[in-house]
Amino acid sequence: MNGEPSPPLSAKDSGIQSISRASAVLDAVAECSRTGARLNDVTKATELNRATVHRILNALVRTGLLERAEQEPLYFVGIRVMALAAASARRFGLAERYAGACARIAARSGDTVFLQALSGRESVCLSRTEGSFPIKALTLELGERRPLGIGAGGLAILASLDEAERQSVLNADAGRHRDFNITRAQIEDGVHRTRTDGYALDANTVIQGITGVSVPLNGKAPEAIGALTVAAISDRLQGAHLASVIEDLGNEVARIGLEPPAFDLPAPSSRRADATGGRLAVTRR
Repeated sequence: MNGEPSPPLSAKDSGIQSISRASAVLDAVAECSRTGARLNDVTKATELNRATVHRILNALVRTGLLERAEQEPLYFVGIRVMALAAASARRFGLAERYAGACARIAARSGDTVFLQALSGRESVCLSRTEGSFPIKALTLELGERRPLGIGAGGLAILASLDEAERQSVLNADAGRHRDFNITRAQIEDGVHRTRTDGYALDANTVIQGITGVSVPLNGKAPEAIGALTVAAISDRLQGAHLASVIEDLGNEVARIGLEPPAFDLPAPSSRRADATGGRLAVTRR
């Protein structure tokens, strides 16, 4: 009845609530993985009261899931989270399965290669392999999570979802997308281009001066289980070099044995591709 206090939580329900709150706090800190999160940032993101957030932050620091900067009150994701992410990657086998592919692409292109996996409505970075080019595009940290549609990898995964699921993701994460200064119209345009071209291209959107190109890892289902991405400075990842990287990504996906994308992988100049011998060969003009 209105005005009556809510019944007290049982020990079981209280435990579940504590886990849920700790998870929300951990997610809020992860959103600020580069700059660090302040108490006020986490309080605002989780909509929990300040005292509760402060208590949870301290508990997560004690467990190693978070770390607190020494000089100022900033919180960062702890090294233990990376260990948990690595364990998860081993469970699904993606990191091991694609380790060779990432190394080969990085060696041939000279650029940075990222392996991302689908996790709920997010992409999570499972591995990062650096190439020899002296200017590195280190746009993702191991274990870093982003909403689907953000960055080339997140766009490649989002484009593989069916229409209903894709709209559900966009509706649920509208606020998070705005945090990256990306509109829904931009994401939907990127999805259309990805489904048409066969690869996702993000140029100067998430980070000015950086371009990423990605192909989805589809497994045995229509929706992607992850994405393989190459990132470099925008002046470098264009023209013939971009076409070569796109071809290499498609070939490596086919080589591993997962289903390649359900659409062609054309070079930017030709916008079409030929499939030969079980491998994707890009036709240039």
